[in-house]
Amino acid sequence: MIKPAEPFASMRPHRQERYIKAKNLWEITVTPPRALSFKPSVVLLTQDQYERYTEWRLGKALIQDVLSELSADVREQLMSGIGPEDFAKL
Repeated sequence: MIKPAEPFASMRPHRQERYIKAKNLWEITVTPPRALSFKPSVVLLTQDQYERYTEWRLGKALIQDVLSELSADVREQLMSGIGPEDFAKL
């Protein structure tokens, strides 16, 4: 059976996560929705931050609660891939 297309899938950001062993950091690359044509954002997280980021991604917590030490701009980049420069273009 063919799964029906998700109606707003193209409006979701795409995320790639990569562990950088030499730096003991996680690199999160978030590409904004295709319709916006913005460049991807890259955010580096410690292991502790990555574990809390994962809780947010699983829907178990609000990003502002689990990553409160990050600026609102950085949290927005993790959520949407849209940075402050891109918001100025909208």
